[in-house]
Amino acid sequence: MKNRLAELILEQIEAVLEREPSEDALFDLLRIASPKISRESLTDEKLYKKLILQIDVNKKSSLYERADKVVKALDTFYKECLKDAKQTCTSKTKKETSTTSSSAASRKRSLSDDERTEERSKKKGKVDPLSSKKFPLNFSALEKLPFLQKQRAKPFRKELSKKEHLEADVAFQCINLRGAIVHGRGPSVVYNAEGDDKEKSVHKIFEKNGGINSLTSIESIKDELMKRGPVVSTSFRLSESFLESETSRSRHFDKKLKDKVHPVLIVGWTNTAIGEAWNIISTTAKKATHVHQVAFGQLNIDEDCIAPNNNFNSWTWQEGPFFQVEIDKNDSKWLVEDKLNVVVSSEQLCELSTAVGGDFVQAANERKMFTLQNIRKPAHSRSCYLQKVSFFTGDKWNVLVKFRDENVGGNVDIDRDDDGFDNEDIFLRVQRRIRMRRYDDLYDFGD
Repeated sequence: MKNRLAELILEQIEAVLEREPSEDALFDLLRIASPKISRESLTDEKLYKKLILQIDVNKKSSLYERADKVVKALDTFYKECLKDAKQTCTSKTKKETSTTSSSAASRKRSLSDDERTEERSKKKGKVDPLSSKKFPLNFSALEKLPFLQKQRAKPFRKELSKKEHLEADVAFQCINLRGAIVHGRGPSVVYNAEGDDKEKSVHKIFEKNGGINSLTSIESIKDELMKRGPVVSTSFRLSESFLESETSRSRHFDKKLKDKVHPVLIVGWTNTAIGEAWNIISTTAKKATHVHQVAFGQLNIDEDCIAPNNNFNSWTWQEGPFFQVEIDKNDSKWLVEDKLNVVVSSEQLCELSTAVGGDFVQAANERKMFTLQNIRKPAHSRSCYLQKVSFFTGDKWNVLVKFRDENVGGNVDIDRDDDGFDNEDIFLRVQRRIRMRRYDDLYDFGD
């Protein structure tokens, strides 16, 4: 645990060291160890000593050489930053003494330390870990639903032939993960870029498939993760220090994109002793089993984050043969029950006959599987077999089916509500109600 904290500190320092020495860089550097500092205290050498003490790495540790290299580079960098900060401070003092009038423009520029920090936080994507009490300290979209956790070793995507298609791969893996959430279990049908789509950016693919939701703040990213699923960072820069800090990263990320933009999936966040970090997954890994951490605001991770607007209710996530029936969109009971009786017309009965191979008796005896699909919401479907067909009245027939699902989690629409969401985690809330069999108030967020 101590090594992991030291590694996170080193990553943050290394990210600042890659910038040009300046007052802003010094501010970000010292905030790593002293989050509540003001700009007036940047020249206080005690803050720098406190930062150095944070790099507490034992000589026997695998991080020792890396830490030693950082400390040596840090000394020169700090002195140059300090010089810039003192010059800036001097010029500000001269400007303030020469300006006797208190105009509205100057008042606007004279932000307090807290206001200035807040403005910087908005631009850099940094927030105080405790600034938003409505979010949990830690969250993982992949771990909140059991079926996603079980399927983590099987990425919801198909392999692309070239790594040049990375953006398309990231876009469709995000879509497939969100489809799994809507479907309620690991999908047997996944989608992938075809034709010209392979060369398209994440933005263009999302735009083509229902639109883009641009996430412009830490809060909006967290809200999206909790309420709808993973998001994509299209601005993350794969630095050499990040790539080399763990041996597995050379396998999980495309090394050809070192020091360049490398799109990744953000699947949650973790609160550490030194601040918050995003949990990210690289789709270049053969198995999406390793989650990496990047501190908030570092390596441009949260500078450009987007998510699809589409809720993917109209997409099919399961293989056929299908038998489509119309189920009331407010009736979520069938999604977790063992059996279901539906009333169908004679015409629909013929369609069912085709789905099961033409012989109802044989289909029931052999338990031939087919997929019952809600025609109103194709994403809602379940594997089942025929138990009984009986006459109802007139042109209507009773059809009784029994479900046989793997990883049943209850299909629930995770969709944005124009009136906003409750702060409670929807994933956990839905799962709890499914376990309690509270069908009467199982949430549905679809149209």
